[in-house]
Amino acid sequence: MNQPAAIYARVSSDRQKENHTIASQTAALIEYAQKNGYTVPPEWVFQDEGYSGAILVRPGLEALRDLAAEGQIAAALVVSESTVKSHVKRILRKLPAANRAEAVYRYTQLSDERSRVP
Repeated sequence: MNQPAAIYARVSSDRQKENHTIASQTAALIEYAQKNGYTVPPEWVFQDEGYSGAILVRPGLEALRDLAAEGQIAAALVVSESTVKSHVKRILRKLPAANRAEAVYRYTQLSDERSRVP
């Protein structure tokens, strides 16, 4: 049985807005919900654009808190920017690479090497 959940996504900078990172966060969370037995009504997808993480009073976050306080959701699905940053740093260390462009280059090299192994 699917459990009710809400999604919350946030971007704080103009660059993040321009790069549509809020849309990619939301899409990833919707996919996660579908794969993991959560039902997320469209009206329970909350987004706050242009709010710093230091500001705790945000329209989307307030709506999410209200649902949680009313006991309407089993889970709040979010992607933390710090989580994404830590994943990228870990990948860069493992490759090793200094930045994302170098990581793509190293990954391509490793893929080519693996495809040549008999």
